[in-house]
Amino acid sequence: MVYKCGLCGEEHDDLPMDIAFMKPQDYFNVPPAERQKRIKINNDLCSIDERIFLIRGVMPIPVHDSDQDFVWGVWVRVDWKSFRRYIKLWNADSSKERPFRGRLSASIPGYPDTYLLDADVYLRGASERPTIRLRPSDHPLVQEQMNGITMARVHQILETALPHLFKRH
Repeated sequence: MVYKCGLCGEEHDDLPMDIAFMKPQDYFNVPPAERQKRIKINNDLCSIDERIFLIRGVMPIPVHDSDQDFVWGVWVRVDWKSFRRYIKLWNADSSKERPFRGRLSASIPGYPDTYLLDADVYLRGASERPTIRLRPSDHPLVQEQMNGITMARVHQILETALPHLFKRH
């Protein structure tokens, strides 16, 4: 299978092991005509109306029959205090910091509603995006993060989220 990466523009001949959301779901909840005025966003941080604060992180899903995780690049809502703390520690090794609470700002295809699932945000090394761990629940995405998935499941996820990669010619 060959696909062209949306970030680097290169062709790859293996399955992608990550899918990233470039913007949080909350961004799309703001009418397009109002976004420029109400939203401040870059690749890692987002503020909406100086009231909703979001950070971008990585949410790993263990893959049993692979030496690497499948990773969702997601955004998480956090409170103002956590947002400021994250910015302050951006250039520091923050891996010893206590995690803070967040809520997922992503509607992940192929799952029941994932928007605002409870999560813990674990800071990492300098300039690394934090790791997102969903808080325990019966939600299928939470269960997959806790228990892991197979490569066959990775394939199903990719077919659902990125169907253009699987078009038959």
